[in-house]
Amino acid sequence: MKKTMITTLSLLVCSSLLAVTLYAAPSTEASPQGQGSEIHNCKVEENQFSFRLVEGEQGQVLELVVKDAEGNIIDGAKVLFTVVAPDERQDQILAEQQGEGYAAQVALDAPGAYEISAQVASAEKVLEDKFTYQVAAK
Repeated sequence: MKKTMITTLSLLVCSSLLAVTLYAAPSTEASPQGQGSEIHNCKVEENQFSFRLVEGEQGQVLELVVKDAEGNIIDGAKVLFTVVAPDERQDQILAEQQGEGYAAQVALDAPGAYEISAQVASAEKVLEDKFTYQVAAK
């Protein structure tokens, strides 16, 4: 319980400190589970994480839908994406809630392996997932 509270507070503090340099997808961009392609799907502590990458009007949008063990959408959470590019550049992006999930603009332009992680801080707990996404050369 104490560890969860500390992690949640740390996430919220980091989110606040990063707000100046962060950008999120405008609400006119894609909506979760709309178009695009699924790039990662997993379970985190019996919660379902579904990631999609969508080409929006202003670039690429990373979307995440999180469902609890009963299949209910988890909304009202704070979601922070961290993207580490092949050149080791790291971006942290605070996602906005849109529709059934969360979305933020990302830059996955260069070919290579991207390390993508998501921290989802809900009222009950903090859930984390990390995966590698490969961008092919054009």
